[in-house]
Amino acid sequence: RDLAKVAEFPADALPAGELVNVAFGDASQGSPGFTVQTFIEEASPLSVRLRTAPDAPWVELARPTARIVGTAAHQLVLTAPSRVAQGRPFDLHVRVEDAWGNPARLDAMVVLALPGAGPVRVPASGWTRVAVTLSEPGFHRVVAEVAGAPALRAVSNPIEVVDGAFAEQLYWGDLHA
Repeated sequence: RDLAKVAEFPADALPAGELVNVAFGDASQGSPGFTVQTFIEEASPLSVRLRTAPDAPWVELARPTARIVGTAAHQLVLTAPSRVAQGRPFDLHVRVEDAWGNPARLDAMVVLALPGAGPVRVPASGWTRVAVTLSEPGFHRVVAEVAGAPALRAVSNPIEVVDGAFAEQLYWGDLHA
């Protein structure tokens, strides 16, 4: 569904060469502002179109984009392969999200509840990969938290640690993001 903001001017109200300024999101004069998508996306395009008469076709003049920036950190997410070899490192994906699932900035350190794991700094991109090793066979979950922020606590998907080689690798992921 497309959302449209339409401005109509009487035929004689806008002389040739006159500028029209449109501000989106400025609530200082009572505007409700402008909200972009509520799903993960790096940029939100805005089609600027002109129609010179009621029966004329719309002509796209420009297509600027608004960069999507995550808001405050709302949740911590951990994902890992579903099956790993005992004692072999694998990548744990650590992601910080805002309330809409966009990558969010986090200045505090993430602490993994694993022996020998140091604190993890998540860069401004909102995610990082950390090499992790599990030494005991069986099923495990990695737990992480941010000190002083009880809402920022995460538990990974189940990870099966097997002794020796295995024929198939299982992974978790978000295929549409």
